[in-house]
Amino acid sequence: MPIQSSGQPLNILVVSSEAVPFAKTGGLADVVGSLSVEFAKLGHEVSLVIPRYPFTNLNEYVSEEFARFSVSTPMGPIDTIVERVIRPSLSARRVPGHLTIFTIRCDRFFDRSDLYQEAGQDYPDNLERFSYFCRAVIELLLTLHHRSQWQSGVLHLHDWQTALCAVYLKTLYASYPELVHTRSILTLHNVGYQGVFPGAEYWKVGLPDALFSMSSLEYYGLVNVLKGGIVFADFLTTV
Repeated sequence: MPIQSSGQPLNILVVSSEAVPFAKTGGLADVVGSLSVEFAKLGHEVSLVIPRYPFTNLNEYVSEEFARFSVSTPMGPIDTIVERVIRPSLSARRVPGHLTIFTIRCDRFFDRSDLYQEAGQDYPDNLERFSYFCRAVIELLLTLHHRSQWQSGVLHLHDWQTALCAVYLKTLYASYPELVHTRSILTLHNVGYQGVFPGAEYWKVGLPDALFSMSSLEYYGLVNVLKGGIVFADFLTTV
């Protein structure tokens, strides 16, 4: 379904595993950080959400607790803290040209020395980490809706780490009336990283068995998270 803006500002929630100036491993962070600012300059109501790492750069910023909730996962419920990050010199009000930053705090998954790997090896629980993060993002959307800060809008997702947001929106959360007017855009930055995991780990994403198929998340017996995002997102873009 097309996104209808009618010339009015859009609600845009930009979702990424990294963004400048807060956390960066490569060009993904540069694009996400600058794009979020440009969306805001165009007058859209923009929020950026990333995980909270121990090395998150908060120079010139302060953080405050915005919400607490429990995220249901196949590994059990996970307590989650959402923090809002602001510059003290700026109002926390959502006004055109103002960018709101949220961080998802979960030490179990993000209190690490690096974003994705250690000593050159991917963290063995990366599938759990980012499937949880995507669920937490959807729960944040519900919180924003209940606070009258989200009625309709766009989830702008970046690379495999956030691709499951598009899948969850169309499956686990498809019956939620609060999200019926929310659409998803998935931007592909580097298709060399697709979030591929052993098929035996599919249960960790918490999706129906029927979606582990070649038409959805299955890729020659493996789980391909990026593929799932491509299948379920409303729009695709590339960098």
